[in-house]
Formats: sequence, structure tokens, C-alpha cells
Amino acid sequence: MTMAADRSSLFQSDNWIAAEAQGTEWTFWAMSGDTPGARRKAHLPQGSNDPGLSEIHAALCGELTASQLPIVACGTGLAAPQAVPTRPDQMPLAPQGSALPPETVLITLPGLAQKAPPAIMQGAETCIAGFLALNPSWDGVLCLPGKTTHWALISADEVVSFQSFLTVELAESACAMAGLQVQDWAASELTGTVADTMSKPELMAARLAEAKAAMHGGSCTPEEATGRIWGAVLGAELAAARPYWLGQNLALIGEKETARPYAAALEMQGLPVTIADAERMTLAGLTRAWRSLRKEDD
Repeated sequence: MTMAADRSSLFQSDNWIAAEAQGTEWTFWAMSGDTPGARRKAHLPQGSNDPGLSEIHAALCGELTASQLPIVACGTGLAAPQAVPTRPDQMPLAPQGSALPPETVLITLPGLAQKAPPAIMQGAETCIAGFLALNPSWDGVLCLPGKTTHWALISADEVVSFQSFLTVELAESACAMAGLQVQDWAASELTGTVADTMSKPELMAARLAEAKAAMHGGSCTPEEATGRIWGAVLGAELAAARPYWLGQNLALIGEKETARPYAAALEMQGLPVTIADAERMTLAGLTRAWRSLRKEDD
């Protein structure tokens, strides 16, 4: 079944399924209107073609006492990304049906693409749409930390441009190689190293080596070493992203453990930062997309 088949029966109910894909890791929510219920995570190596998708769909339909419900998903990479500038709440939705069982109806949101500098956003655009739905007429810059961190310039409800960084992956890799826990860091070491690296971002790799050597030499604790690693990579990112955050209205959207080091680094710059929960923003963006589908069906 595709979205064109018997649309009215799909969207008469207030129940539906929200989904976010991050690579092969998916999160699903059983939704009643804009209220999330059961939450499930699944590893889907084959993405939307994975047999596990139908199993999750059936289980969540059972939670909502329905035989069939639409899945509205972001981050899948299945829909062609839209070029910026664009409004993330007005992008075309794409039904996916050819490779799915007839009882599984998947509707995907497109990501964003930028030519110069080259950048792709998959999933974070839905976070942005949710934030803007909850904060009408908001202008400024959104920082969305994650496996790929995005800095997005927002004006008149449009994503005007964005810049992306692999800072979190760098921190995780450096900590793993040193036998450190990336989430356990000393704030004083993080902020001190941020300031040092922002003034000399070309020494970022050297600062990483120094943090590892200091810990193995016994001159700092594991938490202090981790703080220095975070400070080095964040200092380099903040130096490169300065045109985005300097003098701007700024909001930070992320999961708690990922957002914490960013918040510490930005506060050290004296920046007033609005912090929003990534899951709540994603669900708000997915709900907005679902409501637009219901409106089309009226």
C-alpha cells in the first residue's frame, strides 16, 4: 500500500508512529496526536528495507490498538535533500512504498543540502522545524551537537545556511584511544583549553596529544584529560564557527550528554544560550509534518 491508497483511512485516526533514523539506529514513538507514548529503539542494518521495521510497526500498532498506522520519519536519507535557503516546515514529504510490505506505510522527510561549503543535514532539519514551531518568529543561530554538529543560520523561518563539524566524533575517538570516558570531564580543564585552542586552532592536534601524555605521565586525572580533549576540539570548532555565533541570538539543541560540553564552552564565551531538548524538538517537527499530511487529507 502506498500513501495514495486509501489516504482517508490512514489519517482519520489521531494515532500514528513517529520515527528518527541515525544511521542504522532508529527510534520510534507511538503517538496519539502530539503526545508520545511507547518508545522503542531498533538496529536496522538494512534501513527501511530491514524486516525489523515491519516488526516494530506491528508492535506499535498493537500499542495503539490499530491494525495499520503511518510512520512519519526523519533522518532516513530516502528523500532527496532540499537546497538551502528553505523553510524546513514546508519541504515536500516523500512516501516510500516499493520495497515495503503492504501493511507498512512510511513517509519520509527530506534533509538539507548546501553547495558551498558542501554540507548535508539528515534529521537535524526536523529538530529545527520543531524548534521553530515552538518558538514562532525566532531568528538567530541554532547549534545542533551530534555525530555531525550543525550550526544553522535562521531568518524568517528559513535555514539560510549551515556549517557542519565532526567534533563529537573526534572527541569520542580521542577519548577511546586514550582509554577515557568521553562523558566524564573536568569543566575547568575544558574551558581553559577552549580559550587556548581558540587563539591557536592550528595546535588542536597537538593539544590532544598533550592531554593523552599528561594523563599517562600522571600529571592530570582522567577527567582532566578528557576535559582537555573536549576543550581542544571545541576550541577549534568555535574558532571556525565564529561568524555563526558572534553577536547572534543563539540556541543549543541536543541530547544532554552531547550538549553539556558545548554549553560549557559557549558560556565561557559569555554567550547567553537557550538550551532545548533534541527529542522534544524532533517530535515537534515530526508532529508538524504529520499534521500537514492530515490537513492535505481534509
